[in-house]
Amino acid sequence: MAAARKKPKSADPFDVVRRLRYLTDEVNLGFSCGKDSAAIAELCGQWFRRVHLFYMYVVPGLSFHEQYMRWWESRLGDKLGGREVIRMPHWYLGKLLGTATYRDYGLAGQRTGELKIRDIEVEVCRRTLCPWFAYGMKKVDSLERRGMLSKCSGIELSGNRAYPLADWSQRGVSAYLRHQKVPLSPEYNYLPSSMSGAFTLDGRGLQVLRDHFPADFRRVLERFPYAEANLFRYETGMTEESKRVYGERRAGGTPDGGPPVEKPA
Repeated sequence: MAAARKKPKSADPFDVVRRLRYLTDEVNLGFSCGKDSAAIAELCGQWFRRVHLFYMYVVPGLSFHEQYMRWWESRLGDKLGGREVIRMPHWYLGKLLGTATYRDYGLAGQRTGELKIRDIEVEVCRRTLCPWFAYGMKKVDSLERRGMLSKCSGIELSGNRAYPLADWSQRGVSAYLRHQKVPLSPEYNYLPSSMSGAFTLDGRGLQVLRDHFPADFRRVLERFPYAEANLFRYETGMTEESKRVYGERRAGGTPDGGPPVEKPA
């Protein structure tokens, strides 16, 4: 009879951070302006001497993300390396430019090679001189992430990476942020998740930009003029029920029907 497979040990977020603190007194944090990265920033901000937040953009200068990052720069203060969030191109941007996605093929695409997250980490490490990284990935995010995160108990020593939230649920993350009185990024007033990475060009995301952040909508179309086709496909494919729900959200409420999200001061 085959032996029962041993169930991987759950990684308590606070225990992961404590163990990581024994290995380093500073850490680089991947910051998308989403709930998970906000929880990581709050956790590590309490335990580490210095934290370095790095934000990867597909379109730079989106007003609501800049507003949220300024809030975090004020909250972390002297603990934030350089006293500001590091802004840098998303690793996926190279692929978008190289394949002329939602734009004409030009010199930018010819000169841009495809990058991976490890390339971003090398550059962040060069700037901060810190070799350790922490991310807000969770097992409940996807089967792929569950498989990857199940191989470690929150800390991947071979890659100098930590995943404190690996075994937390979405509800647990939200409860922690409410307890710590950490507001969400402004787009959470209209979307169930942050507008980061390729989601900036998603039809649903573009709809929110057009209706609530028109200057940012124009900024996106300046760089990806054909992305508006995504918006057209999304809106023509919306059901009457979807249109009704979206209309209610536009009137002022969160995706789960609650009160509007508190905006950073």
